[in-house]
Amino acid sequence: YVLTVGKNGQKLKPTELSGPLPGLGFRPGPSGVMLMMRNGTLEDFTSFLQTLVLDRPVVDQTGIKGKFDLQFTFTPDDSEFNEHPPPLPTQTDKANTSPGHFEAIQQQIGLKLDAENTPIEVIAIDHVEKPSAN
Repeated sequence: YVLTVGKNGQKLKPTELSGPLPGLGFRPGPSGVMLMMRNGTLEDFTSFLQTLVLDRPVVDQTGIKGKFDLQFTFTPDDSEFNEHPPPLPTQTDKANTSPGHFEAIQQQIGLKLDAENTPIEVIAIDHVEKPSAN
C-alpha cells in the first residue's frame, strides 16, 4: 500500500508533546474502531498499519515530516487484523456505522491509502550455517 496526501489536503495536527516515543493504539467505539496516534511520525503510522492492520507493506510517499497527533474511526473488514478484527458492538443503526479503513483515512485525516506496486527495501538471507564448535 502507498500512503499519499488526499486531494483536499492533509488534516494532521502537529503534536504538543515532546517525548521521544510515539503512542499508538486502538479503542473500540460505538460506530467502529478508533485508531489513535500521539507524538508519532507518518513512518510510525505506516509501520503500525503494516504490522497490525493490513496484510502488505505500507510505504509513506506523503513527503510530510514531523510528529503528529491523529485519530480516525473505521469499521474493519474480515481481511484486516490478520483476519481477526477486534469485536465491535452490534450495529442497530447502519447510518451510524463508520466507513471502511481506506475511506476513513481519506475523510478524517486527509491522507489516501491505495494498493499499488512500489519498490520496498527487503532483507534477503541467502545462506545459513550452524556455528562452529570453536
